[in-house]
Amino acid sequence: MMMASEQILKAYELFSQGEYFKSHEVLEEFWSTYAADDRILYQSLIQLSVAQHLIQEKRFDGAEKVLHRAYKNIYKFLLDHKAEC
Repeated sequence: MMMASEQILKAYELFSQGEYFKSHEVLEEFWSTYAADDRILYQSLIQLSVAQHLIQEKRFDGAEKVLHRAYKNIYKFLLDHKAEC
């Protein structure tokens, strides 16, 4: 099993190569065992990968819904961590 930093880097590389579904799978594996308070940030990255996959598949209605959830999660993360920035 890869370390967390390796999983995140692998997901980034896959995303950058347009392998959005594979990126989602790597992030999902990491996220499912992750328990820190910034977990919602990684959930939003999963959602962005899924949305990109849906766009690739021309499933725009589904992509819009997932992007909206990702936006809400990123916004919540930023509000929760505002004092740290």
